[in-house]
Amino acid sequence: MKQTSENHSASLGEATWLHRLPVIAGVLALLLIIGYAFTFKALPAGENPAAWGTFGDYIGGLLNPLISLFTLMVAMQVWKLQKTELLETRKAVEEQGKTAEQQRREQRFFDLLNIYQRTIDSIGVSLPGRTDRPEAQFQGKAALNAWFRNRMPDDLRKFSRHGLDAKWPTPTGERTIDRTTLEQTWQQETSTGTFDHYLRVIYRLLMDSESLLGEQHYRHVKILRAQLNRNELLLLAFNMWLDDEGEKMIPLAAKYGLLKHLPQGHLRTQLEKELSPEVFGRKFAKSQADLNSSEAAPC
Repeated sequence: MKQTSENHSASLGEATWLHRLPVIAGVLALLLIIGYAFTFKALPAGENPAAWGTFGDYIGGLLNPLISLFTLMVAMQVWKLQKTELLETRKAVEEQGKTAEQQRREQRFFDLLNIYQRTIDSIGVSLPGRTDRPEAQFQGKAALNAWFRNRMPDDLRKFSRHGLDAKWPTPTGERTIDRTTLEQTWQQETSTGTFDHYLRVIYRLLMDSESLLGEQHYRHVKILRAQLNRNELLLLAFNMWLDDEGEKMIPLAAKYGLLKHLPQGHLRTQLEKELSPEVFGRKFAKSQADLNSSEAAPC
């Protein structure tokens, strides 16, 4: 923009100079006549008509090349003005094209966000009825909340409360939840396909954001990240940790700090041990790097 303003100012300056050119030519012609009068005043034009011929030759001999020079200068300045205007027009068209392309990219991303919203709204969870309540149907984010509160497998719930490898007594003896048990439980639960389409849409949004948005992709992914509630973050975290397909999302999660707002608990503690710290945001990764460097520093 600054360069365009400078070019526009230069064009105005050249145009002003062209407007002043006839005045300059007239002043020069007047100076030539005055110079002739002072130089050849011994030949009075009124008494000797031959002096008019000499005067005409003098003026013609000086003005003709001068006018030709001015004509050439005008032609060059007009060419420069046209060239500058064409460059400015081309730059303006290029900027408009870039703006239009960015708008098209943003629109495609927001179209994907709309798909995400429709996908989350399409999730349905039903809770069986009991003697004290009828069967309940939940949709969207309320369905996720109902799943975590009422349909979450017992092993995942125990892990969330006690952590990995914690032991507690059961009627048949002591029980321990390990990683293998959790993976099997997760595979059984996700085999119903309740969340498959949701997880695929999130993955595709993260995968395509840079190609769609260019340099603005981080800013727009933050918009997506801000829409993920607590239950969605827990679902994504479990899927990345316990599912082979979900592991494909880990590099993208690290790239965009997808689990930055994952609530504190045994799941986050375990993932902080196993995953890259960038998964939880740049600030967390920096704090971990500073902590590691301070621990490694000599006494």
